[in-house]
Amino acid sequence: MVTLFAAVPTFVPLEVPDIPVPLVYREGQYERWWYEDTRSKWVVIEDCWSNPQVVLGWNSLESAVRQVLLSTPTVGMVSSDLDWAADGFCLRYQGLESDVLSQREAYFQILQVESIESVVNNDHTLDQVHYAWMADEPFVRTTFQKRRMWKQFWTDTEQRTIYTSAEPLTLSPLYNEREVLLSLKERERPRKPNQICNVHVRPEFPQVAVTIEAKYVDLSTSEMRILSAILGDGVRSRLSQRVREELGLVYSIGTQFTGEAIGIHYSVAPEHLYESLVAVADVLKIVSQAGPSLAEVSSARSMFLLRQYELLEDPASFVRMAGRFATPDGWTNYIERTIGVFDADTLAEQPIDTPNLRVWMTGPLKHVEVLTSEDSGGSSLCSVLKDGMH
Repeated sequence: MVTLFAAVPTFVPLEVPDIPVPLVYREGQYERWWYEDTRSKWVVIEDCWSNPQVVLGWNSLESAVRQVLLSTPTVGMVSSDLDWAADGFCLRYQGLESDVLSQREAYFQILQVESIESVVNNDHTLDQVHYAWMADEPFVRTTFQKRRMWKQFWTDTEQRTIYTSAEPLTLSPLYNEREVLLSLKERERPRKPNQICNVHVRPEFPQVAVTIEAKYVDLSTSEMRILSAILGDGVRSRLSQRVREELGLVYSIGTQFTGEAIGIHYSVAPEHLYESLVAVADVLKIVSQAGPSLAEVSSARSMFLLRQYELLEDPASFVRMAGRFATPDGWTNYIERTIGVFDADTLAEQPIDTPNLRVWMTGPLKHVEVLTSEDSGGSSLCSVLKDGMH
């Protein structure tokens, strides 16, 4: 068995790290991966439940589940995290073995089908309102709908446990009583198609939350992931340097690769909204015309590899990363594909087709401000990005 963790090198790594192979156990809809870690008595366990048949509005349950888990007494010095996904959720715990196993059992008792009391999701912050609106969560608000959805989730749920410890542990899955549940067909709800520009007026907030989705149809998944890092990963990224450092329009701006597109996220004062959209359009236009520089691609490659070493060093981060992939060799394949793009040199100083753009804005936007803007000479704010790309 390969030892899991290695020290992070003091220099930027250039070699691809070796990802350990777990011992895998499968039984029905349950799968368990064990990674050996002999460094300490510290144990990290992550349980993930997924159901690809979850219905629209699943995200509206997160606050209810999180609230119930937060009310569960903590055992010993255990720390825990909840990660919500599009088709399920993951619970991760770390600490001494006996404490972690006790905490896991306590959470399992809470997660029984009838234990979750559905609570209407109260959106307090601008980001909560913005992302809930983008996810179409307001369609699922009643207690009945949430209870029904929670029961439906467990009718055909798969569970996977990933953990690190010095020796294999005796771990059982969470069994909910699937046979007593009715498989109810969710009534289809009409959903408005996402337009190029989507506006949610919320006058009670002082700033505007902006999400810009850039989809590059000519780039592969790995190429878009790399471009996302160059555009918005850290203060030295293109967007941060232009919109934050040079123009001072926002406190922070970043990107997130969603698997299909690059999401650009930031909040801005209403009076700087137009200028920020123009600045983002300028950055995207320049990148499309000339591509990233050789230095940016080289730096992105080194930082990507360094990040993999950092994940290997921390047990909790390692377990979380390994759990993102459907198979034990998924992480290794992901690294190989990404490094293959770097080494093929298909991005550096190469023109890129103009991306398809969509924008979501939440905040104190009056209808007239959305339709026209004096700053833009009477043109629509929604057309600023599109016009700026050409």
